[in-house]
Amino acid sequence: MDKTAWLVISGIGLFLVGQFALLYHTRGMQGRMRRPRTPPHEPRQDRSAMSETPESSEDLRNRLRQETGPIGWEELQRHFARGAVLRVDASLDLLDAAEALVRDDRDAVAAYLEAGRLLRATTEHARDWAARQARFEAVVVAPWVLVREH
Repeated sequence: MDKTAWLVISGIGLFLVGQFALLYHTRGMQGRMRRPRTPPHEPRQDRSAMSETPESSEDLRNRLRQETGPIGWEELQRHFARGAVLRVDASLDLLDAAEALVRDDRDAVAAYLEAGRLLRATTEHARDWAARQARFEAVVVAPWVLVREH
């Protein structure tokens, strides 16, 4: 095979590899692309009207109750590592603390923090929980994970 034929075949091969890579990349990215919430032909709703009618306390508590569940230290470790675990004292209802955070009730949260009924989990807590392989009742109120030991 002469040099010219080899260069042509190599060029075609590189072109095909590039096309395959481009096709693979774009198809792979389609599943990860964020889709628009509303189609372009539909106007967006005014969100200020939504904030005027807040979720009722009963509805919020029901939603939080549905999102509450058991968790072990093994699953909780990664949340602790990112500093997102709040320990809820046994004297405070887990849902009361979660509702105060969701509603951004600064007075209630400040009172819980001051009384030590709600506090960020410390390294000492983590060591104790790891040694005992503690189990918790937990609810996520982004970015926090509220936990109360069983």
